[in-house]
Amino acid sequence: MPANSAFRETTFGPALVLALCAALPAFAEVTDCEQGEVTFVTGGVEQRLSLRIHERGAEVGAGLFRITELPAMGGVFAVYPEPRESRTLLNSDVLAADMMSFGQDGQAIALQRDETGVAVDEMTTPDGMLYAAYLAGGTIDAAGLDMTTVVTGWTCTD
Repeated sequence: MPANSAFRETTFGPALVLALCAALPAFAEVTDCEQGEVTFVTGGVEQRLSLRIHERGAEVGAGLFRITELPAMGGVFAVYPEPRESRTLLNSDVLAADMMSFGQDGQAIALQRDETGVAVDEMTTPDGMLYAAYLAGGTIDAAGLDMTTVVTGWTCTD
C-alpha cells in the first residue's frame, strides 16, 4: 500500500471492526442533508418531523447558533460522529427551544422542555449521546415525545 494512502493499517482485527460497525445503527452515516424528515417512535406511535439536519463538525457544534426562528414542529437534528461523553447542550437566546438527546441505539436519554422562553437553557446529557434534537418550544409535548421515544432514522428532503 502506498505511503500516502488515506487507508491506515490498524492493530484491530477484522472481527472487532465488524462488531463495532454492527453496533452502530444503519442511519448513522453522514448523508449531507440540509433538511430532512426525522422519524421518532413513542409507545408504538410513529411521528415524522421536518428538521434541519446537522451532520458536519461545525454544524453539530453550532447547535442553534445563527438560527433565529423555528417553524412550529420544526428544529434541528444533530448527528455526532461518535458517541459523546456527558456534556451540556444549550438552546438559543433568541427563541424557545426544547431539547432531547439520544444514545447510539436511538433511545432518548435526556429531554428538557423550554419553559423560560428566550433565556438560554442548559441540559446535561449522559454519556453515550449520538443524536440531539433542538425542537421549537412546545414541540416535545405537541408531538407526544417523552423518555420512551426512540429516533429510528431520517430521510433527506432537500
